[in-house]
Amino acid sequence: MRSVKELYYRLKSNERIVFLGTMWASLIRALGMGITYISLILLARWMGAEQFGIYAYVFALISTLAIVPLFGLSYSCIPLIAEYEVEKKFAELRGLLLFGTGFVVAASALISFVVAMLIMTDKIGLGEYRNAILIGCIALPAFSLLSYLGEVSRGLGRAIAAFAPLQVLVPLVFLLLAFISFYLFNNLDSVRAIWLWFFAMVALIIPQVFYLSKIVVKRFPESSRNYNIRHWLRVSTQFFLISIAVVLLFQMDVLILGIFSEPEIVGYYSAAARTALLVTIILQAINALGARQYATLYKMNKIDELQQLLHSLSRWLVWATAGVTIFLLLGGYYLLTFFGNNFTQAYPALVILTLAYAATVILGPVTVLLNVTGNQKVTAKVLTTAVVIGIALNSILIPVYGMVGAAVAAGIMHIFWALSLHRHVRKILEVETCLFFMKASSPHKGEI
Repeated sequence: MRSVKELYYRLKSNERIVFLGTMWASLIRALGMGITYISLILLARWMGAEQFGIYAYVFALISTLAIVPLFGLSYSCIPLIAEYEVEKKFAELRGLLLFGTGFVVAASALISFVVAMLIMTDKIGLGEYRNAILIGCIALPAFSLLSYLGEVSRGLGRAIAAFAPLQVLVPLVFLLLAFISFYLFNNLDSVRAIWLWFFAMVALIIPQVFYLSKIVVKRFPESSRNYNIRHWLRVSTQFFLISIAVVLLFQMDVLILGIFSEPEIVGYYSAAARTALLVTIILQAINALGARQYATLYKMNKIDELQQLLHSLSRWLVWATAGVTIFLLLGGYYLLTFFGNNFTQAYPALVILTLAYAATVILGPVTVLLNVTGNQKVTAKVLTTAVVIGIALNSILIPVYGMVGAAVAAGIMHIFWALSLHRHVRKILEVETCLFFMKASSPHKGEI
């Protein structure tokens, strides 16, 4: 078997960039997911199933609400940054980053205020979730801003800055604060947990802003700024629909389950869903750095190099996904016991979700490819259709089959959008993303 070093030197320049970036992104994501997963286990044990379910539900709700102030800017900034770098439009690039940051902060603060007022005036009945969601409104601007800064870092090709703050450092600081709180008060409820989550995010915002400011000043020394706001918002509007759909694809089952079931059931299912997401870690890491390379190669009309890059990446995806999938299918039941004995009720849901996520991962980076090559309208149409299907299936299956119904609905929904987007990638971009559909006669086969 070739060593990693030998493999690296046999890769083309674009593949090397993504290879190194993917290695870093994979390590960071693995560390972040590990810390997050451990924190979820500890939270479930410290809080109990009911309070953990409330916390999981509020986290899903805030993640969904955060899409509104981001308004697609977190998606559009990646191809726009790539475009401005290639064309050396540094004034537009600096203007884009400054405008995006201000827009996200202002919009998220406004949305938090409106939602909080609706709750406090009892315009919305939320039952046992009420107090926790109110605190979640306070955390919303911090979560939105960190999410945007992470995507800007992706656009600039900074793997550590893209993932470390929100996926590693925030979970780590949050876990430490939760441990201290539990140790001092011998208990931890959902409201206090969300407060601690907010404090952890605030602690990371300032250094993240200063770091990115330093990078931009050094890399793009031109001090002037041009604001093409109408163009940015027009492009972002298309991505806005996509971002809403993407978040709903992964949060809809939890949100609808919370309507029909008790918080304990939401807690059980959330543990299974977060466990199943481990199968997507490699694709997420590849997309993190690959997105910028996809956009650049397509912009320069280097389709052959793009196909070669995708062929190389597909091999990593298949083998890594197969390993993680087998591990989760064989050991998932025992992983759920770490959350608590009753959490094993969600094992059937874990199996269904794991298989569905594995199928979508093997089909490759179809969503990102379409988005960064200017075909976001196609993505928006497919994902919107998938969301409609998901809402219908969840509403029908959850009242009858509970957690298993939620998992089946989510699985069908994910496989639908992945297959649909894969077909569009082949038709529009004329590249193949799935190893199993690549012909044996491919000119790139066997190059690494």
